[in-house]
Amino acid sequence: MTTSDHPAPRALTGALPALVTPLTDPTTLDLEGVASLVRRALAEGASGVLVAGSTGEGSLLAPDQRAALTALARDAIDAACEQGGAGRGTDPPSATVERAVLVAGASGLSLSSVQADVARLAAAGADLVLVLPPSVQPLTCEELVDLHVAVADGAAVPTLVYHIPQLTGSWLTPTHVQRLARHERIVGMKDSSPDAERRAGFVAATRDRDGFAVLTGHAPTLAAALAAGARRPGIP
Repeated sequence: MTTSDHPAPRALTGALPALVTPLTDPTTLDLEGVASLVRRALAEGASGVLVAGSTGEGSLLAPDQRAALTALARDAIDAACEQGGAGRGTDPPSATVERAVLVAGASGLSLSSVQADVARLAAAGADLVLVLPPSVQPLTCEELVDLHVAVADGAAVPTLVYHIPQLTGSWLTPTHVQRLARHERIVGMKDSSPDAERRAGFVAATRDRDGFAVLTGHAPTLAAALAAGARRPGIP
């Protein structure tokens, strides 16, 4: 199943909660648990969901588990849409209903492994892929830009930059994010750092890029993100 088999998702607006990954044991996905969690998020008003992110411990899942998790979430979103507007309300579905967004988190220890993960997640049905840079060896700002550009160049779906320097040891500046925002396949970033001032710089540096969304994944600085003008602070 590929995203080309489905109607286009809604724009990156509203809340896109990062979901935990339900398991029946340490290595087995809870199939109904995943579907139930997605349905609940949509029923409560989410614009979409993020699976296999850091909240879902995506980097600890095997690559095929991340793909299977993405496919389960894709099926749950599509079923909810068919039942009536992505899970919200009781009106019958229609062709004009905007489909909820499915974001999947990609990870790997090298550029090639990240690229392969992005390809798997896109094939499994992700609308967007959130790209976590390798974390064993911290990268410079220039190396981070090169990595995200290389991933986006070959990706079958648009990508999001995952900025969480407290875990990866790699960080970006507003100038480097501005460069990334010029890439037509990089449509936004999720900043989960605690640095509200730097996030405000990301927002200011990309304000003229209409197709680029700065999202926050750091709950304690959510108010600061809104004050700074983060347009879509929706992936907690």
